[in-house]
Amino acid sequence: MRFIRKLLFVVLCLILLALVAVYFIGQTSYAAKWASQWVNDNTHYQLSLGNIDYDITDPSKVVLNGVELKQKEQSPILIAKKVTLGLTANQWESPFHFSSLVLEEGALDLSSKSATALNLSSDRLQLRNMALNIENADFNMQGERVNAGVIPWSLTGQNLPNTDSHFELSADKLVVNGIETERALIQGDIKDRQILFNN
Repeated sequence: MRFIRKLLFVVLCLILLALVAVYFIGQTSYAAKWASQWVNDNTHYQLSLGNIDYDITDPSKVVLNGVELKQKEQSPILIAKKVTLGLTANQWESPFHFSSLVLEEGALDLSSKSATALNLSSDRLQLRNMALNIENADFNMQGERVNAGVIPWSLTGQNLPNTDSHFELSADKLVVNGIETERALIQGDIKDRQILFNN
């Protein structure tokens, strides 16, 4: 009986030690390079990561630092100093759906030339101090120092969400279909791939 107890204790200690090792190794630049290389080798995207942060006291969030994402031989879709992914309870079933997606200090290009087939979605998308470029046949918008929120948000091969969404956006400089404004605050909805400004 003592032997079984000792064996169980040793197995539990080894499992705990393995989890601690994975936790610390996962936050090294080596793990970020491995994740980037896996994406580059197995998809038609190129991903560059500085490092990955994970705080065990807040297990529902993963922070990616120094992010650049683009389709191969295309201009970047996303450049961000920091991307925070809010994980969901069923993340394994829907790996590209997040409870929240926060993009900070960079640029997001959702123009027709960079539209992607990546089935990415979140219950809430937030932009913090980002440059924003949206271009298609009917609508153009460029913004500098944009802070925005979109609820919900999805990206499925088009440069506008394919779900009905509500958004709020503020920007130091904003150009919408050729009309230039400064220190703009806009609220509205996206319905049937059309943008409706409410305020």
